[in-house]
Amino acid sequence: MKKTLLFILLFAAFTSCKNDKGFSFEEKTYQKILLETCIEDDCTEIKIITAEITTPQDEVSTKINNNNLVIINDILSFEDEKKEATTYDDIVISFTNAYTTLVKQFPKATIPWQATANNTVTFYSDNLLSYSLEYYVFTGGANGFNGEKAIHYNPKTGEQYTNEQLFKNYTEFKQVVLNRLKETNKSDKASTTKQNDVDLNENSFSLPENIFIYEDSVVLNFTNSELGAMSNKDVSVSFTKEEIAPYLNFDLVPKANTNK
Repeated sequence: MKKTLLFILLFAAFTSCKNDKGFSFEEKTYQKILLETCIEDDCTEIKIITAEITTPQDEVSTKINNNNLVIINDILSFEDEKKEATTYDDIVISFTNAYTTLVKQFPKATIPWQATANNTVTFYSDNLLSYSLEYYVFTGGANGFNGEKAIHYNPKTGEQYTNEQLFKNYTEFKQVVLNRLKETNKSDKASTTKQNDVDLNENSFSLPENIFIYEDSVVLNFTNSELGAMSNKDVSVSFTKEEIAPYLNFDLVPKANTNK
């Protein structure tokens, strides 16, 4: 019985020590330029930079890496039949194939395409791993589209957190954000410009899709469609580490990690 208990304690200690090592990240780049498509300095190009978990190579890290891959593929894949990507090279090939297919159909009307994605770690602790994915895509027309997406994981399970799971009391925090926006909106109305004036309806108000978490702050990025803004500008609301502490489910104390 004593030997069994000793074995269990030693195994638990070994497992705990192993888990304390945490993730190691490596910035990897996947890129392709179609030189034959260049018009002066513009060429069809896709470039993906992503912080991949390199160690440990286990079920959790694989789940997180693969989910990031799926999210980026959903943004950058433009083939008529969207294919499931298993590697970032698959995404690169899919994007360039979509372009070359279009060129065959409209050889004189097609201008170079561009796509970039940069997925970086913004916060990492024992209970939270957060990424910020910045992207830009141009596939013709007057303008391309760009955006930034927040992604949050439970580093113990690899499951993606919902925004509600980030906060102790989601409803209470939503009211705090609404009050902050009202104060900002009131100040804007008192100024000479009303470019950032927004329609704040308490009954329909909700937090934005993208909530970014950093070591010293939390930033909520509202698109004008999420706020009913009267301008084309998005609206950001920031909270310092001290301000967010009563509401966030996690302490903003980062875990030491190894980056290559």
